[in-house]
Amino acid sequence: MSATSKPYGWHAVPRNPATALQGKAKLATPKPFSTNDIKYPDTKLVRQSLARVEKELAPETLHHSLRVYYFGMAIVRTKFPAWLSDGWLDEETWLLVCLFHDIGTTHHALRSTHMSFDFWGGIEALQTLQSFGADKSQAESVAECIIRHQDPGETGSISCMVEDNELMKEYD
Repeated sequence: MSATSKPYGWHAVPRNPATALQGKAKLATPKPFSTNDIKYPDTKLVRQSLARVEKELAPETLHHSLRVYYFGMAIVRTKFPAWLSDGWLDEETWLLVCLFHDIGTTHHALRSTHMSFDFWGGIEALQTLQSFGADKSQAESVAECIIRHQDPGETGSISCMVEDNELMKEYD
């Protein structure tokens, strides 16, 4: 099965953010927009996921997760609009990444495993999303992004979903 046959962020892009941004115009005069300008995917899967993470994440962490969603979508809309228009990345999958990306930092998770928070969180997100009926490719994209969200590098390629997460770490 081709991973790029689904719009879940699997399209490969350069791992180095400087390379990914190469040739992109600098924002001399940023165009302002509000959170109302960014689509919030109100789907059953998102509602189930939000209900799950609200039970476990501290309010500050949940707010961080939602900021990451909006900042990440702002980056994509500003610097990589083709990722959306060409179907490489979709709002629902990005929101799922954001909701679950720090699930491994909860009190329960930190005391129930020897694994790093990002590996445990990726596995937890994968299993949770599959139990909610998410498409396998979508759940795996979310898990990979969480597992690799503390994995910067200079060489090779990563999925555009992971790249957006790498860029987001610079802002929140």
